[in-house]
Amino acid sequence: MKVFRSIIIVSFLLLGIVVRGQEKISIGNAYTLHSQILNQERDYMVYLPEDYGKDSTKQYQVIYLLDAESFYLPVVGMVKGFSKMKDKADESTIVVGIISENRTKDFTPVASNCGRNGIANKEEPMAGGGAEMFYRFIEEELKPTIEKAYRTNTTDILMGHSYSGLFALYTMFYHTESFVKVIAIDPSLWWDCGTILDEIMLRVNDGDYVDKYLYLGFSTKKRYDRNDDIIGDLKQQLCEDILPKAIKLNYDYKNYPEENHGTVAIPGFYDGLKHIFGK
Repeated sequence: MKVFRSIIIVSFLLLGIVVRGQEKISIGNAYTLHSQILNQERDYMVYLPEDYGKDSTKQYQVIYLLDAESFYLPVVGMVKGFSKMKDKADESTIVVGIISENRTKDFTPVASNCGRNGIANKEEPMAGGGAEMFYRFIEEELKPTIEKAYRTNTTDILMGHSYSGLFALYTMFYHTESFVKVIAIDPSLWWDCGTILDEIMLRVNDGDYVDKYLYLGFSTKKRYDRNDDIIGDLKQQLCEDILPKAIKLNYDYKNYPEENHGTVAIPGFYDGLKHIFGK
């Protein structure tokens, strides 16, 4: 009888495990928004924290994540992970992941045919230059859509890597009022032979950076397939010459000697989020 009872108990336990194993794990929902500014359909994803439905008065900060087709899953995992750590992070974070369509067009401030070596190639057609239009799409169309659908507060965070890191940096200094915090990992400073740094230099003394925060991450692993000296020079100019002149801007930057341009995004985002969550 005891053996039979034990078998029944074990069976129910196993059944509970099986049933639980069939539960769906939600990482958000996918949406499409028609942009009149860009004249195209734009796809995005939204992750809501687990406590979103528990308190109808609670408001949430929003992470706007660029290149979401590559980084939505790991970033949502990081946000969820931080929220589970005692005294590590607030759960009050919505993640909006924006799917990329044309990265060169959307994320670069000006059209250019300049290569990573800092030299313009007249044989190449000019490309890019759509950053201002893409900014308007986020600010005038996507943000209002999110704010209407969800309980958001005034803390908006922008995250990007490479070209989208360049866009994040562009937004910080061209439209400082739009995002409270920015994470830019390995931004493509070389675009248009580094002219964005000249533009940022013109803006650092005039911008209102009170309560603004910028985190920068740079891959510094030596490459032998191309000369990245120009990129290193631009990074040094930005971090050591320009940013210290941005009065009241709170910023941090970190080099990643074990990472290359393709691998630095994940550890960079992780460290950036740690800083944003105050840990």
